[in-house]
Amino acid sequence: MTSPTSSPSPKRDIFLVVYQDKIAVPAHWALFVPFSNDSSHGTKIHAIGAPFFGYGLEINPSYDLNGTKRRHIKILLGQVDEAKVPELEEVAKVVPTPGVSKTPLDPFAVGYSCCYMGVVCEEWNANECQGEHCQHWLRKYVDRLILNKVVEKDVVRVLGEAPTLYNGAA
Repeated sequence: MTSPTSSPSPKRDIFLVVYQDKIAVPAHWALFVPFSNDSSHGTKIHAIGAPFFGYGLEINPSYDLNGTKRRHIKILLGQVDEAKVPELEEVAKVVPTPGVSKTPLDPFAVGYSCCYMGVVCEEWNANECQGEHCQHWLRKYVDRLILNKVVEKDVVRVLGEAPTLYNGAA
């Protein structure tokens, strides 16, 4: 009797989109999951808001990346098993978004030593972290995806090399 062989699950690329709107202001980060690996249409997952008001989760299931007029770059974060794509939204919904900043006029009030990445950063102290924004949320989100085995650990390396600030370069 032969046992059925299971073929590996197809993979889907996932991207970090870095929106670079203003010089000397932290860039906006979002996760983009195209409908297919060669598509500019897909789901955008990110924390939106402002330090004065706090942030909320936005999941846009019909985002057209080519339709935006905002300056941006798209960076391949990694791949996800097709069967785990729904978990990307489920996990995003349980990661708390940043609240109102105690220092809303200082966009750099938090250094990267404050970001929670349990996989990498052991010095995280919630009491020291004030002024978190979308980049911090996305790092927490990715950490949760790693813990849930939705993405591989090397995604943290890609985030660590991603632009955090727009410096005016084209």
